[in-house]
Amino acid sequence: TPQLENLVRCIKLVFGETTEARCLAKARTYRVHVNNNAGGNSTGSKTKNNNHAGSGRILSYWCFAPSLAMQELAGLKLRSILVTSGTLSPLPSYSMELGLRFPHTLENP
Repeated sequence: TPQLENLVRCIKLVFGETTEARCLAKARTYRVHVNNNAGGNSTGSKTKNNNHAGSGRILSYWCFAPSLAMQELAGLKLRSILVTSGTLSPLPSYSMELGLRFPHTLENP
């Protein structure tokens, strides 16, 4: 099923490192949350066309390190990554948190 394939892809993303130390360091940034689903959708609201009829569990796999996602994007050899927000200040600490160097920036004084 597609849902199971997504879970396998996520696990390979975390535990697919070349060394055990890197694998463990990366795995520390992820958290698993299991939520009981009482017939609603993933947001907890009930819908008419619910594919998940009945009760069940929702497995959420959260990454708390934005630098991992940004490194994945940078690894794709993208020419540009545009980051916009009204709350990115101070920009140097934001750059460090994302694990990327911004060669070109535009800030409001």
